[in-house]
Amino acid sequence: MANNKEKIIRTGIAVAGLGIGALGIHAIDVSQQPAAIVRASAGGMPSNSPMGGFDIKATPTPSEAAGTTAKPEIGVNVGSVTFVGTPENVDSKNVDQANHAPFKNKIGLGSQMILGEPGGLLVGPDFGFTGRENPYGANPGGWKTMYESGGSIKPFSPVSQEVLHYNGPAYQNLPEGGFMVASAGQMDIKIGDVEINMPFVQDNNYLLFIRGSFGDMKQNTDKNETAEITNYKPGHALVEMYESGDKTNTAFVSEGQFIQMAETSHSGGTNLGDGGASKLTAVFFDINTRAYTVLQQDLGRNKDASKNWKLVGSNWFKK
Repeated sequence: MANNKEKIIRTGIAVAGLGIGALGIHAIDVSQQPAAIVRASAGGMPSNSPMGGFDIKATPTPSEAAGTTAKPEIGVNVGSVTFVGTPENVDSKNVDQANHAPFKNKIGLGSQMILGEPGGLLVGPDFGFTGRENPYGANPGGWKTMYESGGSIKPFSPVSQEVLHYNGPAYQNLPEGGFMVASAGQMDIKIGDVEINMPFVQDNNYLLFIRGSFGDMKQNTDKNETAEITNYKPGHALVEMYESGDKTNTAFVSEGQFIQMAETSHSGGTNLGDGGASKLTAVFFDINTRAYTVLQQDLGRNKDASKNWKLVGSNWFKK
């Protein structure tokens, strides 16, 4: 929110974080996935700088936010995705974007409402490896990088990642000051009076990113919300949680980590068997303003997933 930014925590880390891949119509064998690693920028990775984040006060509801259509549209179709309980238009000034120092976003097309560098990372066991042999990039700082991130880098764990092995509904914390991520061949998400419906589409995988409520870093206040997940295939849907930092909100999800998720979705990770899905629909949603963006990508295996994105629709971003 443009009117709610109090301060930006200083950061000198410019990274493209790489992490575990996306999950499609068939489940990931998590034990076989490459663990995450941070790829340092050309300028190196300072040892004394935390990842960036905003210390942001509570955001007005959609009916209170200036420039936001108060009356929500019912059943807005954006490509294959349907949004219920979202406004027709949201003023872009009210949408936090990775378009100001120290944050950058290269994909654009409205993805900057969620994705940016520096951004929050989920990392695996080889994050601590300091050599250059890792094919996913060098992290000369090893685990020290995570310890000094201010909570913006956290390990994959049963808290941060889960395959939904059981019949729905399933429930996932949408953390205050953080993000929820879900990946599946089909799923419906409900948070309060908002619904996001993502039906099965042949040869397509969905990646859903939801920004939680902006945090206040106050004890005994709770702005967590609960996402109800239905209409997914048990064993073939993955949910992840990017928590708030230690002293600030997590400002954005690592754009580099998203790109790796996309590459894995197209190339393997048991998506559509072991060969990946050619189509990917990326859905970005902010619970604070109820702004959304939907992107699509059609890509071959092992190609550069940072390119060839197409804007399907958005209620705040205009080309």
